[in-house]
Amino acid sequence: MEKMSGMKLMAGHSKDGQMKEIWLWLMRFMNFLMKIVYGMKEFRGELWRLK
Repeated sequence: MEKMSGMKLMAGHSKDGQMKEIWLWLMRFMNFLMKIVYGMKEFRGELWRLK
């Protein structure tokens, strides 16, 4: 009995961990996209200044 409940706890824990990892990955991806967008804006600003 105890082994079964332990297995269920482990399964639930791993599911939570998976969600957290996906969330962290999404946050990192959004951060990366924002950096690219800001970088493009700055890059365009530099080009505009050079003209």
